[in-house]
Formats: sequence, C-alpha cells, structure tokens
Amino acid sequence: LPNALAQQLYQLGHVEKVYNLYGPSEDTTYSTYALIEKGSQTTCPIGRPLPNTKLYVVDKHASVVPVGVPGELWIGGDGLARGYLNRPELTEEKFIPNPFGEGKVYRTGDLVRYRPDGNLEFLGRIDHQVKVRGFRIELGEIEATLAKHPSVQDGVVLVREDVPGDKRLVAYVVGEVDASELRAHLKRLLPEYMVPSFFVLLDKLPLSPNGKVDRCALPAPGVIEGARSANYVAPRNLVEEVLAGIWGEILDIDHVGIDDHFFDLGGHSLLLVGILARLRETLGVELSIRQILENPTIALLASVVDHAMTAQPSRESMGRIAPSRCLVPLSEGTGSPLFCFHPAGGDAFAYTSLSQRLSGRPIIGLQAPGFEGEREPFEQIEAIAAHFVETLELVHPDGPYYLLGWSFGGHVAFEVAQQLSRKGREIALLMIIDADPGTRIDGREDALTLIADTWRLLDSIGFYLMKVFGVQLPYSAEEWSHESDSEQIDRFVHALNGLDDPRARSIKPVHMRRILSVYRANFRALLAYEHERYSGRITFIRAEGSDMLLPHAPERWAELSTYPIETHIIPGDHRSWLAQPNVDVAARLILGLLCNA
Repeated sequence: LPNALAQQLYQLGHVEKVYNLYGPSEDTTYSTYALIEKGSQTTCPIGRPLPNTKLYVVDKHASVVPVGVPGELWIGGDGLARGYLNRPELTEEKFIPNPFGEGKVYRTGDLVRYRPDGNLEFLGRIDHQVKVRGFRIELGEIEATLAKHPSVQDGVVLVREDVPGDKRLVAYVVGEVDASELRAHLKRLLPEYMVPSFFVLLDKLPLSPNGKVDRCALPAPGVIEGARSANYVAPRNLVEEVLAGIWGEILDIDHVGIDDHFFDLGGHSLLLVGILARLRETLGVELSIRQILENPTIALLASVVDHAMTAQPSRESMGRIAPSRCLVPLSEGTGSPLFCFHPAGGDAFAYTSLSQRLSGRPIIGLQAPGFEGEREPFEQIEAIAAHFVETLELVHPDGPYYLLGWSFGGHVAFEVAQQLSRKGREIALLMIIDADPGTRIDGREDALTLIADTWRLLDSIGFYLMKVFGVQLPYSAEEWSHESDSEQIDRFVHALNGLDDPRARSIKPVHMRRILSVYRANFRALLAYEHERYSGRITFIRAEGSDMLLPHAPERWAELSTYPIETHIIPGDHRSWLAQPNVDVAARLILGLLCNA
C-alpha cells in the first residue's frame, strides 16, 4: 500500500481509519494488519500477525534475524493451506515442517524486516535479490529507501547488464527531484555499493495489464537524457582528456565528465590498480590508491596529476615510500580511527563491506608495502609492523589505538600492538579475526607448497576472484604446472581477460606478478614470525565455519596474553564472514566492542 494513497483516503473527509492488510492466498488471503496513521510520512508497514497466525523472519540459513535485518517471511498457524492441488513437488518446496514449533510454515518468498516498534515492513521479493561486484543486494530495500524521500512518488530499482558482464544498478523514479539529490539521500541511509549508478526520471512507470510495474519496458539509462549526470562537463585541457580516456577505458563507458564520481560510475577497488598502472604508462606519474579515493572526480584528480608532473621527484625520493602511502581511508567519522590490517593478498579493500556498516567512526585500511609496485614487499612481520607503527604515529600521534586484523592481518595487528605497547602507547582494543598463532608450525608444509608452486597460488587467487566476479573461471591452473611461471601468469590473465566483465579485462600480467610477489612475501613472513607474550588484552573473533581451520586458536592466543582473552563467534567461514548477511552480524559485534572499549 503506497502511503500517498493512504493519505489521499484520509483527505476524503469521511474516512476515520485506514488499515493495510497483507497476506498470500496460501494463508487464506490475510496474515497481517497495520493501522496507517493519518499524516504519516513513512512507508506503510504490513504490521503484526492476525490472531492464530505465526510469523518468522529468517535468513538463508533458516535462522531468525534481529530487528532491522531483512529476511524472508515464513508464515504458520491456523490459516495455512494444505498445499497446491496436484502439485506435490511445489507443495513440498513451499510448505515445510516448522523448525520453530508445531505444524508447517509457508515460505512466502517475500522480503521483510521488523521495525523497532514491532511492525513488519515489506521490502520486495527474494527473487529480486541480485549480486553486483560480489555483494548480495536486496532491490526491495533500495526501493523502500527511495520511497522515504518526500518528493518520490514511485520508484523501482533493477540491475541492467547493457554491456555484457558489467552489471549496474539503475533506479527509475517518478517525482520532482533530481539525480544528485536522490544519490545523496541514498548515501545517507545505505552502504555505498547499494547506491545505483544511474537515476532515470520518468513521468510514470510502465505498467503491465494487471497493474504491476512492467520491468521489461523500462528504458536503458543511456536513452534518457540526464540519466547519468544532469550537469555533464567535458574535459577542459589535455590532462583531463587523458584522465577521462583512462576512466572510460577502465570502466568501459563513453563520455566521462570531469565532475562524474569514480564510484558512481561503477568503479570499485579492483579497478584502482589498473587506473594507477595506466597513469604510470600514459603520464609517467606515480600516484597512490589513497590519492584517487580522496580525489574521485576527473576535476579533482587532474590537479593532483598536474602537481605530480610539475614536482618531478628525484629517483632518490621516489625510492623511499612515504609512511602514509599505505593508508586506505575506507569510511569517515569522528573520534579515534579503527585501523584494519591487510590479509595475505595485501589489499585493504577486503574490509570495504565491513567499514560501510561501522558508521560514525573513521575506518582506515592498511595495505601491504609493495602492493602498488612502489617497492619490494617486506618479508618479516616485524618490518611490516614497524612500517605501520611509523604510519600510525604520524596520522594519530596521541592514540589510543583500535586495531583489527583478519587472517594474515591478525598477526600483523598483534605485532603492531606489541611495538606500540613497548613505546608506551595505549592499545584500547586489539581484535584478531580468524588467525592462529600456530600456523607457523601446523601449516608450514602447506604454506611452503603454496608459495613454491605458481599454479597453486593462481588457483587460490582465482577462487577469490571467482567470488568477486560471480562466475566460474574457465581454466584449471594445475594444467599449466609444467610451464614456466611467466607462461602460467600469462595464461591466467588471458583467461581473466576472456570473461565478459570489464574488471577482469582490466587485469594485466604486471598486476598479477605484483600480487603474487606480495602473497609470497607475506607467507614467508608468517612462517618466520615467532609470537611473543603480549602484555595487553586480546579479543579473538572466529567465523563458525573455521572450526576445522583453527581448532586451537583460542587457547593459543590465551597463552600469549597476560589477561584472559575475550572470544566471539560470528557466522560464515574464513571468507564469507565479510559477505552479506554475515557481515551485518560481525559489524554489530565490532561496534559493540568499540563502544565498550
């Protein structure tokens, strides 16, 4: 029920109360009810259960989700049908034994969430859930947030793939509002990855004969003037033209304006290394990922490039890495920052999805020295930590320090805490996620085998990229094991470039050699590192699916601390804890730990 319609009914004069009733035919038509308040400006809820009706909001693991977290609605109770006539397979799929009580429940396929007042809010259909750049996204959640803008009369969001392999979120909106205002509205309420790349303003949404939105009839963004940017400004000089050309090549789009935002155009962390490489090849300038993040438009970045070209640093100064170069700002806020240390691959962007949920506090990632090719990577954790300690003292000299490290980053965070403590610095919180101090012994043979064989490392990286691209990579690295390292890398990159995905096509052999170099250096550093007893407190967090991987980790960290350690379990496994919906749970835990530290 659109709120605008409910308010129009009140304006008739003789209507005292408007109720919204929701329910599927499988539960005798009505299951919930909600009184819509006169003058309300919020989306109409579907409310609370009718008598003798039971409601459950669950995740994909059939676990009940907390208030505010989207999930599928399951319905049970006296109104439930017995099933579908002459369709036993569908009946078995949709009407399942109630895992929370007696009888059966019906899986509605509807996406809902509980509001703090106990009312249910309808968000859309589960089958409208999509995956874009590795993130699972509920389109209904974006649509519901759009509807909260007072000038939006109607709206629908979908994923378009007008360029094969390049999925983009597109919002179609009816109302007196411009795209920049809508983008700002969504950015305040949603994570960055859920904000559409394009906003298309329409007089009305196309409808099917039964009155529902005809999604197939919605036009491609490029057909609508102003769909991308109502204030397109063309490049004004040679540097801006070159930058616009690089962005267009990497992002696979035409006509990049100097005020277009890199991430609004569909840019993401995997493409940043490609941008840096093209700047180095084309203009001969060395920039950092941080500089692009802080200057995300052509107009802003051009001034940075101009300065870099004018400065012409000497070879000696280029050889020394500035302490702040390894910093990757992930989110803004106030107070002491949370520093997140890179996993074995060296990329701090692994924490992007987590940082988007830790609002209000600055989140800063630390990427591996050498990740951008500015120097050879360190091969001792002590050296990596010393470099990071210098950086932390530079950007946050007074402390206190909040540290988080996942996997390899857990060991780095531990050593950073050691070195800061020896200097008398205050460590307010040390969080170690899915790391085992016994890896040096238990996993030594596996690690040595992994770093010795290029094809094994490529397989490991390929598994990660498969998660990111959402496709099965068309290769088996073991088939290349008899070839030279260079030939294996070339084959791997060729396989990636053959995918219908601009991100995969942007990866070059030079990028892959750099990543392999960082992987190998980090594994060698871990195998050589001897953990010493720590004088502070340790908070250990383990993904529940990592029990086999880290069976003795809690006891081992406990032996290294002078205090009893605090242990927490989060859903997911060693990698998937950073994906939805697991990362939501992890973020709530970490927020609580930060607040109580």
